[in-house]
Amino acid sequence: MISVIIPIYNTERYLKRCIDSVLGSDYGEYEVILVDDGSKDGSLEICKGYARREPRVRVIEQGHRGVSEARNRGIRESRGDWIIFIDSDDFISHDFLGMVEKKEYEDEELLIFDFASASEKCRAPTMLPSYPPTVRYGEGDNLAIVERLLRFRQLIKGGHTDLRSPCAKAYRRRVIEEYGLRFLTELTVGEDQIFHISYQMRTKRCAYIMKPVYYVETRPDSTTRSFREGIMEENLLFGNCLKDILDKEGCLPALEEAYYDSVLANMKGILVLGIFHPASSRTYKENLLLCQHMYDIPLFQRAVGQYNGKTGEMSRRILLFFFRQKGFYIVRWICRLGHIRMKWRKR
Repeated sequence: MISVIIPIYNTERYLKRCIDSVLGSDYGEYEVILVDDGSKDGSLEICKGYARREPRVRVIEQGHRGVSEARNRGIRESRGDWIIFIDSDDFISHDFLGMVEKKEYEDEELLIFDFASASEKCRAPTMLPSYPPTVRYGEGDNLAIVERLLRFRQLIKGGHTDLRSPCAKAYRRRVIEEYGLRFLTELTVGEDQIFHISYQMRTKRCAYIMKPVYYVETRPDSTTRSFREGIMEENLLFGNCLKDILDKEGCLPALEEAYYDSVLANMKGILVLGIFHPASSRTYKENLLLCQHMYDIPLFQRAVGQYNGKTGEMSRRILLFFFRQKGFYIVRWICRLGHIRMKWRKR
């Protein structure tokens, strides 16, 4: 059986589409665990309506404790051999669950699939012609997979997965329970990455199926796009937790360069979505002081100090070059150009 865990918080606009996509699956042996995280809109009533009509749907109510606690609660309540996570504003293909239970994957401990944009659902999925539809990995590949996660790279060039996310994946509940794996509730960013790294490092066999089965809704108010006041503190906490996890797993020496590459990517996010975001009410002088404060933080100093300027996309290279030179005025204008570019992409 498959346990489908859906954490929910104020997503009534998309929720029915999400749940209906699971109930419309070709495969029937599953349970749907809806964890409402204290929604203030009509999400909870929608959930209860499904639970009344469909015996495979269960609803769990809790106060607003965050997505990590909602997922953890779902794990504790789950009964399936496989666990799948779906965000409540996204949806899945009708054959996702059936593919997870295929006999050819019965010995795997992790299944990784491709993502697609919700707007691309009607397009025919395309396989990469130079690769087989399924690529298998063993325990000896875990380090290389985690390195690709830290560098925000695809498993295979041209793929459409996201190793940082627990979505579009199937996890063995046995492995999760055997090692007591849970999402860190003290984190508000990066908890997905740490969960997946902890699981990946304990995986003996995994398969990457190059087929889009998970459709992502791109929302203008998404936390990956909108202004966040405490983003520097959030990423600093995440960076330190990530380092501790890599050290605990015994892979930090081998992955140190990739780890700092991840820190650099998060630094760009702090500058674009935090310090120099148009929605910020801070003055220009206050933003410059924040840049200096960020520059003085030891973790960010080490990341910038070891950066060779040759990795990452060009916009990040330019941004970090001027940040390292304390050219904060130029950094500000680079961020502004980035915001203009994002605005035009939404049109």
